[in-house]
Amino acid sequence: MKKYFFIVFIFLFANLNSQTEVAQIKPGDKAPGFILTQQNSIQSFALPYFNRVILLHFWSTTVHQSKVKNRSLNRLAGRYKNAIYKNADGFDLIAIAVQSDKRAWNEEVRVDSLNNFINGIAQKGYNDDVCKKYGVTSLPADVLIDE
Repeated sequence: MKKYFFIVFIFLFANLNSQTEVAQIKPGDKAPGFILTQQNSIQSFALPYFNRVILLHFWSTTVHQSKVKNRSLNRLAGRYKNAIYKNADGFDLIAIAVQSDKRAWNEEVRVDSLNNFINGIAQKGYNDDVCKKYGVTSLPADVLIDE
């Protein structure tokens, strides 16, 4: 029962600040894969990702509301990362900074101890491939992807 409550909670939390524009993908569609620049590497994400529930969190260091939300999401990710789920093997949060300033992003990740996230950056902003695939046009934005 707790697991179902958690999934419903995440879905509602993710939609609190949802955008009004229609995304290119719709609920029930297969989530598209994407490539992210990380600290010192580039990583490809094919979904489903290791049979885990994924929350994609799009944010920026220049948007105050994003930084406030990061703190609560950090606690959430730490709490549910290794929880037991009926149809999934765990929970991961992928935080995607939508900005060109990589130095400010690195500093924010370090200062706010965002170590419960998989951190990446979309340096082309809203024109980055991952933002286009998920229809991100404002920040913060969240997309919940099941197993």
